[in-house]
Amino acid sequence: MTSICHFNVGGHKYQVARSLLEQHPNTMLARISSEQWQKDPEAEIFIDRDGDRFRYCLDYLRDGFVALPITVPKKALLQDLAYYGVEVICEDSIDDGPVQGIYCGRAIKTSNEIVADMELNSDCLSAA
Repeated sequence: MTSICHFNVGGHKYQVARSLLEQHPNTMLARISSEQWQKDPEAEIFIDRDGDRFRYCLDYLRDGFVALPITVPKKALLQDLAYYGVEVICEDSIDDGPVQGIYCGRAIKTSNEIVADMELNSDCLSAA
């Protein structure tokens, strides 16, 4: 049976395999869940950070890559990863590309494409 570590991050409950944390021994998460720091392995560890973003930190630890939704700024995730002591080898492994766009019909548009469309429509309206 997999050994589990219980986290409460900003009120959000997470159960994380200790084996994942052990793969990243230099992180704050591995240290605070270690036997040295946590005397009761079943006790919940509280961390006063954004609980919604914590899932993306775990994804990054698991896969070395994460795709962020529009609601999560890359800069905020990078700050969280730094707080947890997670070394980001390449910022390109955090994808905030098309998912940071806005859904318009059947395609995702980036903010630059939307501005260009607005300028084009504005020109059309003023010519009429």
